[in-house]
Amino acid sequence: MRRARSEKFFAQGICPTLGQSSGFVVHTLNAKFIATATLGELLIVKSTVLSSKKTSLVLLQEVWKEEEKVFSMEVTLVYVRRG
Repeated sequence: MRRARSEKFFAQGICPTLGQSSGFVVHTLNAKFIATATLGELLIVKSTVLSSKKTSLVLLQEVWKEEEKVFSMEVTLVYVRRG
């Protein structure tokens, strides 16, 4: 799921981190396991931006196995800067 979130940033031409001094981190999440998936099955991860503010955004991430949704998660990311 983390990789799918990063790819969402890259698709918009945005780097999710600025070195190791700042970037987006998971603040909260609500996950639902809906069905099973086994090792070796082809899964598709879909990410949708539900809302965005100056320093945070909410994503809906879903995992699909063919036509069946197996997992759904709403995650809030916040931007932090060290130091």
